[in-house]
Amino acid sequence: MANQESCQLFIILPEHEDAEKTSSCIRDFSVMSLEEVTGYIRLIDTMECRGQAEHYQLYYDSKNIDSFLKPVQELPECYPSVELTLRNSLNRFAEDWRPEARQDGDVEYRLFYETVADDSFCEACERKYLSATDSANSTFAIINHKAIDRAPDNAAMTRNGESVDVAVVDGSIEAIEKWLQSNRRPVRVYNWNPKHGENGTGAHKEHKNDTVAILYCSREHASGLLQTALGEDAETGPLYAWDEDFNRYMEFKRESKNTMVFHSFHLEDYDRKISAIKKLLGR
Repeated sequence: MANQESCQLFIILPEHEDAEKTSSCIRDFSVMSLEEVTGYIRLIDTMECRGQAEHYQLYYDSKNIDSFLKPVQELPECYPSVELTLRNSLNRFAEDWRPEARQDGDVEYRLFYETVADDSFCEACERKYLSATDSANSTFAIINHKAIDRAPDNAAMTRNGESVDVAVVDGSIEAIEKWLQSNRRPVRVYNWNPKHGENGTGAHKEHKNDTVAILYCSREHASGLLQTALGEDAETGPLYAWDEDFNRYMEFKRESKNTMVFHSFHLEDYDRKISAIKKLLGR
């Protein structure tokens, strides 16, 4: 399980029309091309690549995955290596919630006013309810990976008649990262360091005989960029973002190991790290 303060995401996929459905609202499909199927895997791999410095927990429902894979399992010659690739991607980056399910069989869950049971919506609903009961500052969302048609921003749910709505996020890396900017847990905190100045002025001349990098923008602007930044290490490494306003890359340094507090500065065009940062940010 994730820590008390956590961000928990539950990814759901559509299900084949001949498979057992896990939720009444989930879209079914009859035929899917190899390219379409691999597109579902691509999102999970992209989340893994771009989420290396994130602390969220991604969950999946093994029954939902089985229902998605039914045609793949029955026609393996049409989908070479797809099942193994998908399961490997999930096992590297996500966790099946079923072995440690929190939902209660004696509780009535309703989704869009219809009774539901034993699915990812119920699991997310119960965990959100327990988090609120424990006063934990956690966030929860369903990642709608083309599984629900015309999905709202929130899944209207009740737990024994009590409203416990769960956010629904479109299954695209852009939508997921936008949602995380306001709902990431633990929260990233910006701590301006006067050593780097502000708005291009006031930076120290040097620090330990090294030239000090400059913060060309305001601390408020940098704080906003921190919520969009990416990195390669969730515990010790820096984060990076492209600053469109100043046409420069910004580096966010952790104040200490395992902290979510950062200060920042801009990188000059000649910085040797930029080629690696471009690859990280996909620019």
